[in-house]
Amino acid sequence: MLANTQALVLRAVKYSESSLICDFFTKEWGMRTYIINGVRQAAPVIAPLLLKPSSLLDIVAYHQPNKEMNRLKEVKAAKVYQQIPFSVAHGAVALFACELLQKMLKESPASPSLYNFLYNFFTELDQSKQGLANLPLIFMSQLSVFMGFSPDVQTYQPDSYFDYKNGIFVSNKPDHLQFFEADKSQILVDLLCTEVSQAHSLNIIKPLRVEMLAHLLDFYSFHIAGFSDLQSYKVLQEVF
Repeated sequence: MLANTQALVLRAVKYSESSLICDFFTKEWGMRTYIINGVRQAAPVIAPLLLKPSSLLDIVAYHQPNKEMNRLKEVKAAKVYQQIPFSVAHGAVALFACELLQKMLKESPASPSLYNFLYNFFTELDQSKQGLANLPLIFMSQLSVFMGFSPDVQTYQPDSYFDYKNGIFVSNKPDHLQFFEADKSQILVDLLCTEVSQAHSLNIIKPLRVEMLAHLLDFYSFHIAGFSDLQSYKVLQEVF
């Protein structure tokens, strides 16, 4: 049946001479895969630029929940970006976020609250003029809330350590390696509590930012089986 929803493009790969296979995270149906025929030929029905990773779309799909791959009837932009397609820095953050989501969501069911968070993040990213280097940290920290393994910031006390093996803040340094030092625990709390639009308000020097991103990747690796290296992480290092 034909049905409509909003969607975030996470990945698009070439299929045959003129088609694409795309992974979308949709607002109503969660992760879905679509085949789009004729998109790589002259005068395509659906413009290929709409299918770039991080694009926010309104789609009309032939929705069959039990099929692994569905088809699209109509696509239009839900948000027309001004910065992400043209700015190296904006594009690097968007690429990193999409690669992380591709690894995290996979066969995820619908979550309108998660979709709304993602819509807001990419919209704010596109509008951001300051604090871009902090956005990957904010994204990873706040995405963990929806993934179910974020710390409870209400339990945080100054100079405590985030023990992510046990999911709590503790006053004494844990006797294992799965924890954030006190300074990074404070930054984690700040990241969790900062609106994306206020990323510029966080004064995190580059060496600490690099360490924090590495810690967050370890944090994700601990909680997600088979979590592998992100290729876009190297791009972030070059850009920021």
